[in-house]
Amino acid sequence: MRRDNQSIIRQHRAKLALTQEALSELMNVSANTIRSWENNITQPTVHQIVMLAVYLDVTLDELMSVYNNKGVE
Repeated sequence: MRRDNQSIIRQHRAKLALTQEALSELMNVSANTIRSWENNITQPTVHQIVMLAVYLDVTLDELMSVYNNKGVE
């Protein structure tokens, strides 16, 4: 089963009991930005993907496999 960025960001954020607002503060973006990533409206930059990996305690491979399938380079 292929996972998308919505499930991976939301799943790991929930596992860490982080709200969208709390993650947005860590990432220095708006909560709307987190929502748009989780709802596949926009995508994080490569730098933001690295930050997500750190804050969500997920591997870069796991995140990049999702975004490489969506055209992020």
